[in-house]
Amino acid sequence: MGHYYTLDGDACHTQATKAGAKNKTRATTVSDARKQKLLPSVTTVFDVLNKPFLVEWQIKEALKVAYSRPPIGEETEDEWISYTREKASEQVNAAADLGTNVHKAIEMALNTQEWAQELKSYVLPTLDIVRSMAIKEQASESVTVNSEIGYAGCVDLSGWMQDKESMVEIPTVPVIVDFKTKKTKVGEKIDVNETYPWQLAAYHVSKFGKGQREVHPLAKAALVFISSTEPGRVEVKWFDRTELEHAWECFKAAHKLWCLRNNYVLTNR
Repeated sequence: MGHYYTLDGDACHTQATKAGAKNKTRATTVSDARKQKLLPSVTTVFDVLNKPFLVEWQIKEALKVAYSRPPIGEETEDEWISYTREKASEQVNAAADLGTNVHKAIEMALNTQEWAQELKSYVLPTLDIVRSMAIKEQASESVTVNSEIGYAGCVDLSGWMQDKESMVEIPTVPVIVDFKTKKTKVGEKIDVNETYPWQLAAYHVSKFGKGQREVHPLAKAALVFISSTEPGRVEVKWFDRTELEHAWECFKAAHKLWCLRNNYVLTNR
């Protein structure tokens, strides 16, 4: 299961179920993707990888629940484990929901649409950061399809910046920006998951790269971290062309592994 797109860039994350089924849709599978010639999303490609940051976070959430509520009375081990898993899952899902809502609010704000004001402690500082980047021809939440390599994805923000070194006033630097909500602690540095720059590179090559196979000569990209635990804390991590080239090689290796493991071949590319 995962997120998939058509070659035209339409999201195809779910499939219709048969008449009479309990649910009207189900998640799209790799089998569906092979049959319908769908493209995996960049994040779906990462499903082949172990994600230490994510696993550690999930384990920590489970341990918090376990510590706060030990077994009660004659509760069996299996019952207690089931309870702990369920409650930990609720915490993980709540964090994911907040991230989704913040992303949506930022998208709507960038498009001058009404957005959820209760999220202003996350949105307003982020908008200040984005404005300081002076990105021209901004595109928010745009789908990019790389039919050459065989993947797709939704880009949080893209556009063009001025090359300050050349002093050319016309924006010539293509940039990709990705927003990440993350739990932080006061005074502690924000750790960057190793796949984050891979994701940036994949989007960059797809959107701006020559033949959708190479990193643009002036490529730049940024991760904008939005703290979910310290409202108002927003930090930016920039990546230059050299870093993006390395990240691109890493993504291509992950993509090849995903294709081999899932017996996936896009025959029309």
